[in-house]
Amino acid sequence: MTIKKRLEFVDCSRALCMLWIVGVWHMFGYLNNINEAILSSTITSSITNGVLATFTFISAYFLGQKKISSMHDILEFLKKRFLRIYPLFFLSCTSFLLIYIWGQVEYINGVYQYILTLLGVAPLVGKSPQTIWYVSMLLSFYFITPFILKNKTIKIRLVVLVLISALLLTLESFGFGLDGRVALFFPFYAAGLMCSNCLKTVNDKFNFKYLIVSMCCFLFFVYINSKCINIFWKYLYQISFLVLIIEIGKLAILKNRLKKILIFISYASMSAYLFHRQFFGVIELFIGKFPVWVAYFIILPILLMISYFIQYAYDLIIYKLLKKRSSLILEEHILK
Repeated sequence: MTIKKRLEFVDCSRALCMLWIVGVWHMFGYLNNINEAILSSTITSSITNGVLATFTFISAYFLGQKKISSMHDILEFLKKRFLRIYPLFFLSCTSFLLIYIWGQVEYINGVYQYILTLLGVAPLVGKSPQTIWYVSMLLSFYFITPFILKNKTIKIRLVVLVLISALLLTLESFGFGLDGRVALFFPFYAAGLMCSNCLKTVNDKFNFKYLIVSMCCFLFFVYINSKCINIFWKYLYQISFLVLIIEIGKLAILKNRLKKILIFISYASMSAYLFHRQFFGVIELFIGKFPVWVAYFIILPILLMISYFIQYAYDLIIYKLLKKRSSLILEEHILK
């Protein structure tokens, strides 16, 4: 399968990762009779790191296919990324600031952190907010991406990406204020960009051996890391998890109904991530902690449906604005 064809198994993998973050990692904090110590356990935190590494790799993988050869291309790339994510991101950050001002949970703890988050530099200076830090980090990755892709030689791109990864690790190691998660996840962003350029085809066939081997490697490296905490072991278990979740995604597309559900969730994933805390918080104000059956049979499905329609409405607005702009440009060109 060529990489230009829609990779449905990647959509399924993305959906599963989002369900873990929203439906487990964050949802558990709102549930009745749930031991929150589960969230700090080695296996759950390791899965979460693996999920975020997978998100980061997938995001870069599709961006790496962009053709950048001029300043115009760079600006077009940044504009499209801005339109794709920033307005909804701005609304999410602003709502978190209002929650802080209102005196509720400090997802963003003031105007200064709010501004840094919107600029995409909060994780780079050790001022990461809760939850939304990940998108802020991605913004900084997106900004440097077209400058990296402008290098036509794959070797030069690789050298640049390795140097950036090494720099981030150095800054984190020597306590320069960098959020350690930036150094942890950037290599997966770099790997996504490189794989996009190096792989002309991808195999979308489920491989049971890969599934079993990656699962065993993940558990093994998680165990080793629990005994001897080191970023090297974290990289290894995250790579293992990436392979594992991709294989699960390939398995999911074999079931047509499951595939359709996961592709639906994948489309809603960005909006769900940006607004799930606010949604859960409002419900908690009215009913308190959620009974498990209410959380998973009512609240989570409603969140996914709302998120889907938010994303659909937003995409429709952007499409109409761009279409109108293109028409105006064409009309102006004709008049000239």
